[in-house]
Amino acid sequence: MMNTGTIGIVFGSLTPPEELREGAALAERLGFRELWFSEDCFFTGGMSGLTQLLAATRAMPAGLGLASVMTRHPAVLAMELAGLARTYPGRVKAAVGLGNTHWLRQMGLLPPRPLSAVTETFDVVRELLNGATVDRGSAAHHLEGIRLD
Repeated sequence: MMNTGTIGIVFGSLTPPEELREGAALAERLGFRELWFSEDCFFTGGMSGLTQLLAATRAMPAGLGLASVMTRHPAVLAMELAGLARTYPGRVKAAVGLGNTHWLRQMGLLPPRPLSAVTETFDVVRELLNGATVDRGSAAHHLEGIRLD
């Protein structure tokens, strides 16, 4: 049997937030298998967009792609994802990455070591979501005794 993969829909951050719920519900009715919301700075926020997708559907997984490791502190990102995962068990996905370098420069957030910032932040988010206490500095963030409760 051939694996045909998963077909989903990505809602861009230019999608008006008031239209996300209706679009997500329609995608579920049409049989799409997953939803994603792309976060771009200065448009609809990623967490609010992701929450809209999850709230509008019954069983579809939905993801945030991508959460910038520079605009979202790993402790706050992990806290938000954990809250959504508890509310919508087994349905929350997220991708992390550096983000758009132009926007990061605009905000003074472009790190000197971009790849290190991404990998270290990914590790911190994963550790926090797994219940660890994180106490260390990284190329982009400082964490002192951080643990999700």
